[in-house]
Amino acid sequence: MHLPMGANRKIPLLIISGNRDIVSMNARLARSLYRAYQGQNMNNLTLIIYPHARHELLLDTNYADVQNDILGFFNGVLNRH
Repeated sequence: MHLPMGANRKIPLLIISGNRDIVSMNARLARSLYRAYQGQNMNNLTLIIYPHARHELLLDTNYADVQNDILGFFNGVLNRH
């Protein structure tokens, strides 16, 4: 995977998946994406894998945890700037 020329490698990126998400092959694709971005020297990455969660994380039984993690990510980004 290659980032376009001039891509901002410092941009914060949150990657989330459930470990029972068949779309991301039980989070394997999310982990691969995370490693690929790391390989492109992107260092402001966050990966969260939710146990027992499927693809629609905001509609799953642990949706409150997912919401809190997303809000926490955005708050952390905003507080740094």
